[in-house]
Amino acid sequence: MTSPFHPLTILRFSISISVLFFQSALIVAAQFLGFVAWPFSRKLFRSYIRHTMELWTLHLVALNQYFAPSKLVLTVDESITRETVRLEDGIIVERDEGIETILKRDGKGRILGLKNMPWRVVLMANHQARCLPCQCPRIRQNHSKRRSQVDADIRMRKWSADRPIIESNLQRSATKSQPLWLIVFPEGTVISESNRKKSKSFAEKNDLTDLTYSLLPRSTGLNLCTTTLTPSVDYVYDLTIGYDGIKPGEIPEKVYTLRRIYFQGMYPKRVHVHLRRFPLASLPTEDAAYATWLRDRWAEKDTLLAHFYAHGAFPGEERAAPARAKVRSEWTPEGDEVVIVEREEGEAVHVSATMEPKLNSLLDLTQVWFCLLPYLPIVQFIRQYWHAVAAIEAATAAAEAA
Repeated sequence: MTSPFHPLTILRFSISISVLFFQSALIVAAQFLGFVAWPFSRKLFRSYIRHTMELWTLHLVALNQYFAPSKLVLTVDESITRETVRLEDGIIVERDEGIETILKRDGKGRILGLKNMPWRVVLMANHQARCLPCQCPRIRQNHSKRRSQVDADIRMRKWSADRPIIESNLQRSATKSQPLWLIVFPEGTVISESNRKKSKSFAEKNDLTDLTYSLLPRSTGLNLCTTTLTPSVDYVYDLTIGYDGIKPGEIPEKVYTLRRIYFQGMYPKRVHVHLRRFPLASLPTEDAAYATWLRDRWAEKDTLLAHFYAHGAFPGEERAAPARAKVRSEWTPEGDEVVIVEREEGEAVHVSATMEPKLNSLLDLTQVWFCLLPYLPIVQFIRQYWHAVAAIEAATAAAEAA
């Protein structure tokens, strides 16, 4: 590995940032074209803007792929995998296929990403380091079938100022049939020594049990999101995130800074995510009960993190799905291929999988160029216009000279 702050490392990253800046400028230029559709169809306009936003997130995936290629280790519990199905004879049974329920594989049994994820969903997560938003596109990129997603990172710090804007956006979203992935960090900030003291002081003042590996959550913002979006959203997904290389008592924000990750090559080799979900209909409606429910979930999250720091993995990671499984293909009446994983009799259900989020090809980054094709006739028109103006001025000058 290139040594920290090696000139070659700095040069490579500087070139990549320059390319990212250039491509971002192209994205903005492409977004201006969307205003052509604004007077005629707001739906078409928003769909186009979502597409350009998706193109931009591909650049973050590429940045992580080449400078911080962490593997994603996803572990799920039965709230994700257990489902109720009706058999052909009308009998209703419960079955649990493990993480294969949401794993998408190709015809050779290789993991491609995720499937069967909701079209609209609210996610809540612990916020350990500011590098987390850079890792979020990894999860979104693995959910490849629905590409037109909207993602929002809501950090409510001044509630009185944020609430009217957030509530208005949520109400508008609740009435529209549009993709929505809403990520909320109830802790409100990252773990630090000062924030740890504030959390402990708040716990003592309100006779609460403080947490060891996370901060006490704030329920107001998440409560507003889940209440306003019901019934357009069915589930709230809970992500518990842990990073390789963090020891008990260490502050992730200090270990994994953006400078260390991208300039010194000190990034987590694996990002561990424990995933579970709760039906929105099961959440309490009263504010006090909702706050208690959220604190209970965060206490469970703290227990998961305690296991992670003790063993370097979340519970269940030892039951990992193979990177390449034995599969067979079946076809639906609509002509769609369904890849089914074959399991040996008595084989344990897998609840964990390791993925390497990456682009299909570097050519994915060129998609934005095609969005700029409408500018070509505009540029050609401007060139012809200026040539015509120059010709007229030259003819006028020649006539005056004669």
